[in-house]
Amino acid sequence: MVAGMIFMGFGPFLLWQVFSQPDLRRCRAYATQAALKDLVLGIKNYQVEYNRYPISPDSHTDERLESSGKLLACLLGRNVDGLNPRQIAYIEPPAAGTGRGGLIAGEGSDQDRLVDKWGHPYVIWVDGDNDNRIANPDVKNTSPLANRKASAQLVVGVLAYSLGPDGVEGTEDDIVSWRSPFKMEPEPRFRWDRANLLSSLDLIIAGILGLALIVAMAKPSEAT
Repeated sequence: MVAGMIFMGFGPFLLWQVFSQPDLRRCRAYATQAALKDLVLGIKNYQVEYNRYPISPDSHTDERLESSGKLLACLLGRNVDGLNPRQIAYIEPPAAGTGRGGLIAGEGSDQDRLVDKWGHPYVIWVDGDNDNRIANPDVKNTSPLANRKASAQLVVGVLAYSLGPDGVEGTEDDIVSWRSPFKMEPEPRFRWDRANLLSSLDLIIAGILGLALIVAMAKPSEAT
């Protein structure tokens, strides 16, 4: 009887974990790409307001940045190093309550971090030489799905991307601002990677506690 109750209580939970993983990945990818678009749009709006990008005026080359430090402080409406004297907020990201998918407050005004759904900062490239072209990161991507037809340069002033679940730059699961991640082949349906296991840990613990409760409730009926 107890074994049957265990299966009934924990079996559906395991099935949910297996079959829901692709949907969870897709939801995270959609949310991440939406955050990328907001970030790129915020930098573009800054450029319209000040006729320059939020980088050093002495810069004459494309710059690789991350969603942290002075750049992020500037986009949040702070006047760090005179980059945003009008103190206009260009982005309003949500707080990352669990250290993922939002803004993590730092101790200083320029020590906040904006992270993706896996806790990594976004990578940002800005057109520092004002030719409206940036080298295409897909060219160096290790996946043929990304680099096979990648042009050498993208005609953009700003681009941004997430390192994806593996946290490694230039791999197949990177989520980028200049194309859809779903043009690539879908991941295998039954894939248990470290990021998915960590993100599901709270659900697994809840399932175990529920199972323990079922077993405890079954003992008195067995004794009678």
